[in-house]
Amino acid sequence: MTKFSVALLLVVCMAVLPSMSQHTNVAKRETQLTQRQIEFEEFFQTLDMLLWNSDSSRQYRRGWFGVRRPVILSRRNGEPSGMYRSFVEGCYGILCELGINGLINRLGRMLL
Repeated sequence: MTKFSVALLLVVCMAVLPSMSQHTNVAKRETQLTQRQIEFEEFFQTLDMLLWNSDSSRQYRRGWFGVRRPVILSRRNGEPSGMYRSFVEGCYGILCELGINGLINRLGRMLL
């Protein structure tokens, strides 16, 4: 190989490798985002189970407040309202900042 072809090969590799690594970083971020969404949903279910009574399954679970989720915190179809979800998301963000969200999620998996 001549010096020119080696230099050309080096330039092409330098142009291609960052785009490949950028693609890998995007995939890694999407995986982390998906993992965080899964952890948030687990946290949300755990908190919902601990606070409110649930008769949606065969087993009746009694929550800490001893009542069903209030209507103001639910939509007509029984799903949680946006306000309630954003409040829980804020709580989850605080737990993430403190670094104890993993502990809370593990405790929730033990309880479920």
